[in-house]
Amino acid sequence: MRAILALALALAMAAHVSADRVESIRVVENPHMAARRSTEQPVEEGTCTADTACPALGFLDPSMVLQDLVAVQADTHLLTLSRKYQGLTVPIYQFKQPGRLNPDQLPFRLVRTQLVVGAGLHEVAVDPVSSHDSWFPAYSWTILMCKSCDGWRHLGWRFTPKASDTGGVGLVPFDALIVEYSEAARRGREAGASREAALEDLTVGVRAPSWMIVLATATLGYQMNSPK
Repeated sequence: MRAILALALALAMAAHVSADRVESIRVVENPHMAARRSTEQPVEEGTCTADTACPALGFLDPSMVLQDLVAVQADTHLLTLSRKYQGLTVPIYQFKQPGRLNPDQLPFRLVRTQLVVGAGLHEVAVDPVSSHDSWFPAYSWTILMCKSCDGWRHLGWRFTPKASDTGGVGLVPFDALIVEYSEAARRGREAGASREAALEDLTVGVRAPSWMIVLATATLGYQMNSPK
């Protein structure tokens, strides 16, 4: 097991891209639920302040970020970007869901943080086989949800060390929050040329709809209907 984790960590290092400065990193909701959310009853204007109601939503708190790289799942890890944000180097992990859990293999950008606490936060367990099929192989996962005034929102995942994999190393739980970020690209590098910044928003999160539907259809429902 240690050899497998060492290989996974080596792959993470190999796929790591050097740091560029970003102007903002925001914790957002699951980006793949916009269509379903748009069909739901809209909340009356002025009645909901969801970013403040849900813990962690909004601008990423640098003091919560975990900077060390950890071993990743080889077949679902796409890239790890390193971005400088408020004086901190932040690893941003890019994964896709494994086809064995979700045939759509949806992509996500994640930042590892300390455990988020706050009112309205809920941890949703899944079956043991699914939870052990993990983006971070030494950890099993649960779904991190928030209930705000306009419904449920999917913030990311909570990862807990697998009992058989700790090996006395002292692994600790962490949260992997879904993020979006924006960065300024500069043009005109020749001497005397004017410098203009083009702000590109890389959006990976919008408001999520009912997590019950998503969880049932995308993960558990798919597994139950799959040929054994």
